[in-house]
Amino acid sequence: MWRSAQQPSTKIDLKEDPIHTQERTRCPLCQKFHDISACTQFLTSDVDERWRIAKRLGLCHSCLKKGHRKIECR
Repeated sequence: MWRSAQQPSTKIDLKEDPIHTQERTRCPLCQKFHDISACTQFLTSDVDERWRIAKRLGLCHSCLKKGHRKIECR
C-alpha cells in the first residue's frame, strides 16, 4: 500500500512517548547504565568471583536480575 506525499505521518517518537520509554537500569555492581551481564567489571572476574558477586547482590543465578531466585526464574 502506497501513501501519497500529502498524507501526514503517523510515526510516534518513542523518546517522547511515555508508554514506550525504556527504563534505564543501573548495574548493581558498578552503578553505570547497563545490565550486569554487560559489565566489564563483572565479565573480567573469574567464575567463582561472579558467583560471589551474584550471591552478595541477591541476583538470580539464572538471569542475573534481582527480586527472585533461580527456581522462580522465567
